Amino acid sequence: PTRRSSDLIGVISHILESIPPHGYGGMERVVDDITNGLVDRGHDVTLFATGDSNTKAELVAPIKQSYFEHPEGRVEILLARHMLEVAKRADEFDIWSNHISHFPVSLAPVLHAPIVSTLHGIWIPERQDLYEHSPDNAYFVSISDRQRSFYKNVNFAKTIYHGTHLETLHEGPGEGGYLAWIGRFIDVKGPVEAIDLANAAGIPVKLAAPLRPAPEPDGPYFDANIKPKLSKTVEYIGAVNDEEKSIFLGNAKALISPLKWEEPFGLVAIEAMACGTPVLTTRSGAMPEIVEHGVTGFIAESPAELAGYIPQIESLDRHEIRRRTTERFSIDRMVDEYEALFVDLADKKK
Repeated sequence: PTRRSSDLIGVISHILESIPPHGYGGMERVVDDITNGLVDRGHDVTLFATGDSNTKAELVAPIKQSYFEHPEGRVEILLARHMLEVAKRADEFDIWSNHISHFPVSLAPVLHAPIVSTLHGIWIPERQDLYEHSPDNAYFVSISDRQRSFYKNVNFAKTIYHGTHLETLHEGPGEGGYLAWIGRFIDVKGPVEAIDLANAAGIPVKLAAPLRPAPEPDGPYFDANIKPKLSKTVEYIGAVNDEEKSIFLGNAKALISPLKWEEPFGLVAIEAMACGTPVLTTRSGAMPEIVEHGVTGFIAESPAELAGYIPQIESLDRHEIRRRTTERFSIDRMVDEYEALFVDLADKKK
């Protein structure tokens, strides 16, 4: 695309977590990568996020601290204050990049530019109804074709896969002798199944994730379902930062991800593959689009069926896994696709 410093782009993020996130936060990492990538390409970018964010863009932050870090007050009122700041600057931008799905879409009629909403979440009927009845300046980006298939009569502009930081995620030897699990401690992410599969295979498993306090605390699920299963071979290591994640995933025999829901994308899968680590997962959501069966991992029809693939981990070439991930899931490729879309829509507006 033609890169012009005159393209004024407003990026809208949530108030739940800072940009970039202090810990686990897949959507927030994507927002950070897109925002900084657009700035690096010469665009004039304003980020609407929390005050504890750190960005190359101009930061607009009526809410000073992320809600996950400081869960004080009513989140819906804080979010309304956040949206008020967007509405105040409705006529200042050539394009809007929205990452809160539904809330900013309701502002589309008063915005003076196209608003492109990247859908990070799952399909629900209320979102379908909102998106279907959005005005002509509202466009949508799906993060997988599977996610997109659930929506009918919605103005999709493109499917754009996420990218990951290949420069900080290094190919590892996989010699740690354990399976890795990363995610949020909720049932649909399959942490209990990951533990049970590892135990049955006689392989240690390490689980990495923060315990978020709000708005839906992770502690009760962890205490009831994970804590009783911890042992010498089932270890909870807490949250991991970027440097720790590369080591953690790079030393793992495989990432085990027994998903039981329609995962819209799955950043942790491409992070593992960037480390040369194969992914053991289910045919859920976007996984068949991300993981190449028999090349970068194995895809089962159910969590229980994954047991049969664990002995086959060693047959996969970690160098090839890293190479395929470099080809398909770089940050530059992702930002290039967003930039091309934004420039095209901004040109149509002008």
